[in-house]
Amino acid sequence: MVEIPAQSGVDKFIPEYVPKHVVLDPCNPMALSGGGTSDENMGYEFLKNEAVIRAGGVIQQANDEYDKMFGRRYGNGLVEKLYCDDADVVLVTMGSMSGNARIAVEQMRAEGRRVGLVRVRSFRPFPKADFIELSRQVKVIAVVDRSVSRGLGEGPCVTEIKSTLYNFAGEKARVIGFIAGLHSAEILISDFKYMADKALKVAATGEVTGEIEWIPNFDITAVNPVPVQHDKLLYPGTTACPGCGMALVVRKVVEAFGQNTVLVENIGCGAWNAAQGMGSMTGLGMAAFPSMPLPSGSACATGISLGLKEKGQEDTKVVLIGGDGSLGDIGFTALSGAAERNSDFLCVTEDNEAYANTGIQRSGATPQYAWTTTTPVGDAEKGKSTPRKDMPLIIAAHRVPYVATASLAYMDDFMKKLAKARQMRGFRYIHVYTPCPTSWRFPPEKMIHVSRLGVTTGIFTLYEIEDGKLKITVKPEKFKPVAEYLKLQGRFSHLTDADIEKIQHDVDVAQAQMHDWEQSGLSLPVASG
Repeated sequence: MVEIPAQSGVDKFIPEYVPKHVVLDPCNPMALSGGGTSDENMGYEFLKNEAVIRAGGVIQQANDEYDKMFGRRYGNGLVEKLYCDDADVVLVTMGSMSGNARIAVEQMRAEGRRVGLVRVRSFRPFPKADFIELSRQVKVIAVVDRSVSRGLGEGPCVTEIKSTLYNFAGEKARVIGFIAGLHSAEILISDFKYMADKALKVAATGEVTGEIEWIPNFDITAVNPVPVQHDKLLYPGTTACPGCGMALVVRKVVEAFGQNTVLVENIGCGAWNAAQGMGSMTGLGMAAFPSMPLPSGSACATGISLGLKEKGQEDTKVVLIGGDGSLGDIGFTALSGAAERNSDFLCVTEDNEAYANTGIQRSGATPQYAWTTTTPVGDAEKGKSTPRKDMPLIIAAHRVPYVATASLAYMDDFMKKLAKARQMRGFRYIHVYTPCPTSWRFPPEKMIHVSRLGVTTGIFTLYEIEDGKLKITVKPEKFKPVAEYLKLQGRFSHLTDADIEKIQHDVDVAQAQMHDWEQSGLSLPVASG
């Protein structure tokens, strides 16, 4: 249960912010930069450090004011202490793990065991004075870190506490550390009890066995992978949502390119759900780099391509698959760089027009008026206010050899474009429209139907641009009204007749322009060589 304070009280506690210094003020010109001398810049770093240290007093003051106004406080603002006054040992935690730690401490207290809990609320400035005082009171400080400094072998919080106490004169507590909860692994109540028991044993004996310990205890055996001859390039089964077209995209790409391919997947719906299995298992029977960080898929594909060339394996193909958000937004810098360099790989964008894997937020490819969780529908707005980003034409402007669009409802067209891209060298780009039943809000069994309507209403044009020349590859005899496409999707359920009429006009204009471009025979500039 969450009790939310009255808005009037919140406004009083946090009044409107009026900055003392406005940098971009033409009447009082200032610049923020590190453009001074070395001594001046070092002095600037000194002042910044002093400011962060002084922030500790401001945090404590704000905590006191919050308590006075709302009757709530969080320790002294820097740390929260529970059962520490008579404790022999304390667990030190940060963040969400503190809930289970609190339960463990309370249960051990009920058994008569003198265990306390300290929750660090401010890592910078680090509450040095609090831990110096704590070290005078307890025998052992057991620090739980949800992070590890590779090569040092301990977490950042235990390192800070050791540093704080190093020059502290007099008797001081022993400090032991635990690494737990990495990669979202839950730290159980029983885990905290185990850590507290170890701290109590150290307090009783004065002996430490294993200064830093990983929780839970496990044995790891590194095994060199044994080559396996797979009978399939992509095995049946998927963890994707019902009706997701991305699994179909991956399957067809793999079928078209074959075994002698390295597949790179940007993290997102496609990498997590459409092609990858559960846990450490993968559904791919080919060389793959699944779940690349969002900004770096194109850079990774470029590096793999160059590495294969250096090894003389120029016949091995490289394919990058990612979403409209991971490639067109977050990873666009790397994508644009690869296109500008004419890096030798195929990039396939699975466009579901949103960040569907993380909560259905809008992306640059989200169409105008579409509802998403970050473009809500209400009195002030009716979905996304701006038109979608046209990624295929943006990539074509990089003067690459081949750009195409595809739809899952026209599989022959898609497979022909994949086959053509496979035979080419340099940077190739195929943009596949993949309707998402979950975020577009239509029944999963309608995925192919919605895909087809996108083309037959003119919303999506299927074309290719080869050596700068445009060719429309699927031409409906007569376009259907865009209303048939829009009214199937809950994300457009708020549209009025006037809104639909405007969309129809925009589609008609776009189709006429594409037709005129094709008929003119005009070509985009293409890089030579």
